[in-house]
Amino acid sequence: MEMVVNKRRATHEIARIQLSKAYLHRTLTHEDCEDGSTYCLVNVYLAVLHYTTGKCQKAIDHCTLVTRSQDHSQCSLHVVQGIFLPKIDDNVDNVLGLVVFYQYIRKVALNQRQHEGHVGVFTTEMFAHYFSTKHLFVANCRLMPKAQDEQSVHAAKLNLFEELKLFCNTIVSTPHLLVTDLMLCKLPNNRTVSAAYDSISGDCGRQQLVSLMTEFSVEQLLKYRHLTPPQDTSSTAVSDITYFKALYLYRCRLYEKCELLCQQTIHDLIDADINKIPLVSTTYHEFVQLMDNDVVSIIGLMVLLDKSRAQSLSREPITITHLTLSLYLLTKCQIIWRPKLKFEDILSTLAIILDWITVPQKIIPVDVLADHVILKLAERQAVLFVLSLMSEQNGSNAHSDK
Repeated sequence: MEMVVNKRRATHEIARIQLSKAYLHRTLTHEDCEDGSTYCLVNVYLAVLHYTTGKCQKAIDHCTLVTRSQDHSQCSLHVVQGIFLPKIDDNVDNVLGLVVFYQYIRKVALNQRQHEGHVGVFTTEMFAHYFSTKHLFVANCRLMPKAQDEQSVHAAKLNLFEELKLFCNTIVSTPHLLVTDLMLCKLPNNRTVSAAYDSISGDCGRQQLVSLMTEFSVEQLLKYRHLTPPQDTSSTAVSDITYFKALYLYRCRLYEKCELLCQQTIHDLIDADINKIPLVSTTYHEFVQLMDNDVVSIIGLMVLLDKSRAQSLSREPITITHLTLSLYLLTKCQIIWRPKLKFEDILSTLAIILDWITVPQKIIPVDVLADHVILKLAERQAVLFVLSLMSEQNGSNAHSDK
């Protein structure tokens, strides 16, 4: 896990993850592992690695082995190390930072020479419950088939209810909880409890259920868990998320599926009339939550620099075309998810993407600033990625010549 999160090694990321998976799977095959202290810890790390590579079902399976385990008496001997976790979500990072600050305040306030207990770690069972609720169920809910949406929402709510029930029992029965566990349970806390009550008690569709699990703290979900069992209803209000589906796939790290969807969208829109290309609002909650930091920062900067917009009482949302969004996501998928292709094939694919980017740059009006900025960002990232690949290739060739 330390090898996986080593940021200094920019190359062979996929290979390092696969190697770590193989090592952890081999650990599970040891005769004494299932009854030993490492069983739950190994399953938690495997769940995280599978999630980072888009294998959500496998991640769920490994978390289930932990949350459904009957004996956790040995788990206290090992904890989930925060420094060995790849980027999962902001809550985990915030907790790891806050607990260090908390320990420092305790040390100063109580005049302790050294703090007691663990810092920057989570208990395996608590982390598995959190990970299942806040990520794996959300990923499954976003990818539910629309044709059977009502039944799928029904099943998702029931699964969430069962998970929350187990989580609550764990919290009540655990003799000792770490500060990090409690903080992780309380984050995030973006809305009021009354809003949570209204959201759960009424007809809850797929998008509402995703928002429920994403935006509310586990503490609030546990408090209102009695409202989550599915209710019989003939109508389920589900907003159309067609334009955000690629974003959901991207956020769930399902890069291969996201790439295929973006390619199809680009083929459908690349030659279309610019006035007929759908627009996507970048100020939607879904967009801000799912998009990467670069784009969100650019949109925020555009709002700050537009004085007329900042002073206007009726602010219209900043929009980009569906074509621009697909081109940017396709570029990011190529950069982040690098399949085992030949060097020439990777360059060829990126060259095609760069050619596609030039098309909307010519047909989209110059005053539509958001599209041009994001297209330029995608173009710049693709060029930098090509240069890094060429540098790596030249370095490997020089090494082989020696």
